[in-house]
Amino acid sequence: MMVFNNNSLCGQTLEGKSRVNFMRIAKTSDVLYTNDSTYFLMDKSPLEKFPDYKKIYDRYKDKTIENVDVAYGSAIRPDGTTNYFIVWYLNDSLLYLSDINFFLIIDRIENIFPNNEQYKLMEQLTGVKFDTIYENHTRNKYEETKYDWSKMPKNVNPFGSMPATWFSDTIIVKLAKNRIDFHKWEKEPCRELIFKNGRLISDRVKEGMY
Repeated sequence: MMVFNNNSLCGQTLEGKSRVNFMRIAKTSDVLYTNDSTYFLMDKSPLEKFPDYKKIYDRYKDKTIENVDVAYGSAIRPDGTTNYFIVWYLNDSLLYLSDINFFLIIDRIENIFPNNEQYKLMEQLTGVKFDTIYENHTRNKYEETKYDWSKMPKNVNPFGSMPATWFSDTIIVKLAKNRIDFHKWEKEPCRELIFKNGRLISDRVKEGMY
């Protein structure tokens, strides 16, 4: 049973205390899914262990656009230092790299990355392989989207997922604002997730952050 779930978000409020605004300190556009429709914003990327993680797609920057607008609370705006973001998935307390998304592209994804080069470059960076034994649980399945340009390039990874076995660190997450009243969303507590070798070992309300 997954340790981290939506019910755990009913934590205490932090009224009357000095608080930190999550949206001001978050420095990645990566997102974390806990089921097929709910995702969370993240304060940092689990790829930070790898010094060159922001540069692995630099040769394709002329094919992508980084200066994009996003709705406040639904995503973290890219800071211009990278042209992609990662979709992560938490399943049975294990963290997986589910897909690689690019903010905006000016050509079909298969023309920019022939032979699925983006996944091969990620495997070279992490030293871990994508494998179809780890189901891709994010919203859109490959067979449902590969012929629908309106849904590409989001969540179309045909290779399964990559277990984040390298990740032993802490991340702070906050439920994305989608379909939530702003004032209600603003009071949603952030959570502190601690991982060891890609496995969630602690999940608790992050005091002092909203």
